[in-house]
Amino acid sequence: MSYPPSPQQQAIYDAVLKGRNSLIVQATAGAGKSSTLVGIAERLAANGFPLEQMLFVAFNKAIVSELQEKLPPGVRACTMHSLGMQTLKDELGDLKLENFKYGNVIRDLLADEGILPRRHKDFRVISDSLKDLVNTIRITTFDYEDASKEELLHLLEDTQENFPRGHAGLITGLARDALNRGVKLAERRGEIDFTDMLWLPWKLGLTPKTQYEFLMLDEAQDQSPLQRWLCLKAVRRGGRVVAVGDEFQAIYGFSGASPDSMRLFKAALDAEEYPLSVTWRCPRSHVELAQAVIGEDNIQAAPNAKEGVVAEIGHQKFLSQIREGDAVLARTNRPLIAQAFEFIKAGRRAKIRGRDIGQGLIRSAEAIQKEYCREYTPEAFAAGVEADRVEKIGALYRRSDLNEEQIQQRIAELQDRAEVLLLIAENSGAKTGDALKAAIENLFDDGRGNFILLSTIHKAKGLEFADVYVIDPENLPAPFARRPEDKQGELCCTFVALTRAKESLFFVDGLPNHAGVRAVMARKRPPQGEGAA
Repeated sequence: MSYPPSPQQQAIYDAVLKGRNSLIVQATAGAGKSSTLVGIAERLAANGFPLEQMLFVAFNKAIVSELQEKLPPGVRACTMHSLGMQTLKDELGDLKLENFKYGNVIRDLLADEGILPRRHKDFRVISDSLKDLVNTIRITTFDYEDASKEELLHLLEDTQENFPRGHAGLITGLARDALNRGVKLAERRGEIDFTDMLWLPWKLGLTPKTQYEFLMLDEAQDQSPLQRWLCLKAVRRGGRVVAVGDEFQAIYGFSGASPDSMRLFKAALDAEEYPLSVTWRCPRSHVELAQAVIGEDNIQAAPNAKEGVVAEIGHQKFLSQIREGDAVLARTNRPLIAQAFEFIKAGRRAKIRGRDIGQGLIRSAEAIQKEYCREYTPEAFAAGVEADRVEKIGALYRRSDLNEEQIQQRIAELQDRAEVLLLIAENSGAKTGDALKAAIENLFDDGRGNFILLSTIHKAKGLEFADVYVIDPENLPAPFARRPEDKQGELCCTFVALTRAKESLFFVDGLPNHAGVRAVMARKRPPQGEGAA
């Protein structure tokens, strides 16, 4: 069933059909971004625009598959990575996807050149750290060719908690050789990995052979410099782009996305800006809270939106009323770990979203065991976690390129990681390193099912639930944010948390540490029965 467009959607459609400029669409949570882009394609097709001249670039394969069924036949939908891969294929010929490409390159570089024998006790940890550095350089378009050793060391320190500090010079010294070998492997043998799909077109200065007259982009706020570059290269001279996103959901800066991606797109395209500010997901009471964070102009409730429920509740009421299928959100992992074990011990099914988080914790645990524990015991591991934390804090204070605010933010992150590891070790009862690894793996899951889903706010972005519970709300926004860009990122996190629920939103044992949100909550009546205490 097709619904008539909203006034805001109609304004966008008119600008596409009657105008000549590219558009930036600021679309709030639950505003119908994808359906608006599909509507653009349908109207262009109905007006005789060549279908083969339209391209829809989506965030992942699942969205591409869903969109391909909705778009007019003949309109191509793809991910940014598949666009990059096609660009490489047109230039280099047949390609071979090798997920372990740079791991193999690095192992060969270390062993075959006689730099480090494979049997060396630190061979794996050094090669893994070098591989992570190579990935970071590619994702961020870091200028490794002209970078000094100090600049490479700072990049290593900024992006890896557990690199072997005694071998930092070796790792940074080999990064350039590993990357250049990777480029040659692609040129000579067509061998690439997933990140190469974006990095190599940029590194080699390639332009997509097929360029489009009209490109539609979803999730524009989450684009990295590489993705933004490739997107703009895919549009022919005089072509147009409609980039849809939400600057208030730009929370993926840690993974390479540009926090100001929307502004950069607008400047590069000299684009007109249009709002899509009516949410069809959030109840009125939730919208009122969100408006306190980002302003009334940036999000409004739909005309037929229900009032919904928003309340502060105590811990016991939280435990008694939460059901499988509900979501529990927090700013950091520590409260989620503690809460997950409380559920599990009570016989409830609970999982934490983020297998990659679990793998990162496993790497940290293994590094700590290797460095500080001759043999795993709970006591030795706990002492190792503390020694590792102290050593890393000391390393932060020895850096000349970080100010006090940046140091304190990283200390808070180190503290969260240390407390998470200790919580899992203690609550799982693990007696061996393998048992600890298994406990971590069993705790994390990326699926949705008949269990209580616990998630950081970052991992919950793009998801929606009937009922949402926010725990440890007083650390939202996170108090360690001091720089303007960090404070903005924390406001975005707060907004994302407030806009995940379709029915009820509960704050457990407190309220967000945001004056506007607290003022709205103060005007609301307390819940019947148990109060906030």
